[in-house]
Amino acid sequence: MDKKIIAGLVIILIILVFWFIKRSKDGETKTAKDVKVDKKELPLSQEEINQGWYYWGDRSSKREGTPDDWIYSLEGTRSARWSAPSRQKISNSSK
Repeated sequence: MDKKIIAGLVIILIILVFWFIKRSKDGETKTAKDVKVDKKELPLSQEEINQGWYYWGDRSSKREGTPDDWIYSLEGTRSARWSAPSRQKISNSSK
């Protein structure tokens, strides 16, 4: 192959590697204890606590009353949610 084509492919490959690394760091799992409450949002209801999860926009939109051990998952999807650790396997397998 031509050296210019090979150089171009190498550059594209390097860009993709850095993009995947950044993406994986952005999607790190954090518990509710690690994220501040968004005071503009409604407090978590007892029904939602009993249910063990609630849908919510993004990680920074954690609602007041979210238990400290709950985990934000499925970020960037329509199913993004805060959920109890015991509900993680159920919520992630239903994708």
